[in-house]
Amino acid sequence: QVRAFDISEAGRTKAMALATKRAVTIDYRIGTLGELAPLPQDFDALGLVFAHFPAPIRAGLSRELLGHLRPGGRLIFEAFAKDQLQYQPKYQSGGPQQAEMLYSMEEVRHEFPGVTFSVVEEVEVCLDEGPFHSGMAKVVRAFGTKA
Repeated sequence: QVRAFDISEAGRTKAMALATKRAVTIDYRIGTLGELAPLPQDFDALGLVFAHFPAPIRAGLSRELLGHLRPGGRLIFEAFAKDQLQYQPKYQSGGPQQAEMLYSMEEVRHEFPGVTFSVVEEVEVCLDEGPFHSGMAKVVRAFGTKA
């Protein structure tokens, strides 16, 4: 079973097309975490992909989302790195314009306490995610297991 949520209708449209192509059913909702509550607290995996939040709420929201992951569950994370600010003007590859909404590897480790990470890395990638997220970019990727 797959449950997803996003604030972006475009994200939903893209995900649903891919799900149809792969014969997968997704319970995909549009809205904020607060609008979608209550959510179960026993997800096997939590995927946060380009989930950028304003600094005042980011750490708390990361911990709240982690609370929905069962012990032994997997965290899959990818978001723009702080160095993306240098990539945006050169490659127009997207991402938030505010440094505090971007991630460092240390911030990822700190914002997800109780996760044992097997991967936390900052890498250069070539995005092909549509007109506003294409070209060379700098991202932080992480994969870990909740204790």
